[in-house]
Amino acid sequence: MKKRNYPNNPDCPLTDKEKIRLDEILDSLEWEAYAPLRHLTSAWATATVTEYDEFEIEIEIESGVDSQGSNYSDSTTIDRANLLKNK
Repeated sequence: MKKRNYPNNPDCPLTDKEKIRLDEILDSLEWEAYAPLRHLTSAWATATVTEYDEFEIEIEIESGVDSQGSNYSDSTTIDRANLLKNK
């Protein structure tokens, strides 16, 4: 698991438990994006929390293959109320 930086929202900060669960989710999303490309040289995938509020967490998933110059981008939203329930 890599060290992740999350955006800061002083109105509704992420708890330590939420950050741990988000780390697991982001790792899983990165693997899902990377898996179809893993056989290609210089393939990569990154999942990042872009913003959040008291209701939702927005995530941007990017992947690509540097040797081919191709990049892909997708986004998803997680319901914050269910973040710790769906483990």
